[in-house]
Amino acid sequence: MVVSRVWPVRHVTYSVIAALALLMLLAAFASPARVAATGGSGQNCITLQGSALRDALRYAGSNVQGDTATVAVPNWLCPVEVSFSSYRLPSGFIRPFSEQVLHDNKTATYGPGRTTVQIDLPDDCSWQSDLYTGPVVETLNDSYGHPPTRIIAWKYTQGSPCAGNPDVIIEKSASRDEVWVGQPYRYTLVVKNIGDKRADGVKVKDNTLDPPLILSAPESTQGSCSIINTNNLACDLGNVGPGKSVTITFTAKTTPETCPRARNQAQVSAANEPIENQANNLSEFVNVRVNCDTGEAALNVKKVDPEGNKLAGAIFVVEGIDGQFVTNEDGKFCIVGLPNDSIWEVTEIKAPDGYVIGTQPTQMVEVDDDGDCDSASATFVNEKKKRDDHRPCWDWDWFRWHDRWFRGWGNHVDKDYSGHYTVWFWRR
Repeated sequence: MVVSRVWPVRHVTYSVIAALALLMLLAAFASPARVAATGGSGQNCITLQGSALRDALRYAGSNVQGDTATVAVPNWLCPVEVSFSSYRLPSGFIRPFSEQVLHDNKTATYGPGRTTVQIDLPDDCSWQSDLYTGPVVETLNDSYGHPPTRIIAWKYTQGSPCAGNPDVIIEKSASRDEVWVGQPYRYTLVVKNIGDKRADGVKVKDNTLDPPLILSAPESTQGSCSIINTNNLACDLGNVGPGKSVTITFTAKTTPETCPRARNQAQVSAANEPIENQANNLSEFVNVRVNCDTGEAALNVKKVDPEGNKLAGAIFVVEGIDGQFVTNEDGKFCIVGLPNDSIWEVTEIKAPDGYVIGTQPTQMVEVDDDGDCDSASATFVNEKKKRDDHRPCWDWDWFRWHDRWFRGWGNHVDKDYSGHYTVWFWRR
């Protein structure tokens, strides 16, 4: 007697699903979406990215031995870009990765086969050599060095710090060459370590005592900064690796005592910087001319809609002048007693109700030297909002229970500024 085995329905279903999945996978590799342009061997090739490309090169035998790397590309893979780089380890250790300094690099596109590549290694300190996909990486990430999806192979040595010393310099610039009394502007400081060793305990100061300036809003890409006694900037930047830089910005505001110019410089220092490298720790002097002329000029701003109708309730700020300014029922605001021939940066920060701020919310506006508040120095235009709100229909229950045709329908309400409602329904 022959006994036949009956497979449960779920086993058959699983088998069918597995077979379909296999067919889909094979179709994906054979489809035009997976096949790139014809490779160097005249055959169709496959393009991979990310970790799939990294793994394919690893499995093909790509590796690193000190200053020599082997780039192995499978026959079925399209040509790929690969970089082989060496890095100096100033501290003698691979971490932190961001302090490594690029020493040598070779980047090329490799086709199927095996290629040997050589680079130069530092001979005065520890090093790391990395083989990875894509273009050269000059600055490594502190958390993982190279992106994990790109690194193919690597070698490194530790324990021998690089010879040399830190050498920190500072550059200073101003956002304006000339300002009016009370008009704010921004200073930018850039600290760089041009030495070949990490600079420890880097500090920056900028004393604007003579002539006095009012400083505020310090920002730094590393460490922290503060304002002392309104006119002294002090920053603690921590450690700055070789070849690295830190940018600091802060706002300065002139006073009548600042006339006729603001002239100052910034200073940087590092705890482990030798005396012979401290000659460039001061920035160049930066001069900003302060115009102290007084006058009766007027700044008159007009606010309208596209049809020229006057708009009240728009709110503006003027750089260098405290407070906010709101357009009146004539669609204007006017500031008098400003210096003749002066130009001010005017920005709309809030449009009137029912309108949106225009595409040019900021304009450079020249004053009217005659002090005339009737003629506009500048005109700002606002467009109407197209729609106020979207909200569920409050009477949905009435529609649902009073007409069976509304069952299962979605809805919302549009209201325009004339007070008209439009009710929209759709099948879900």
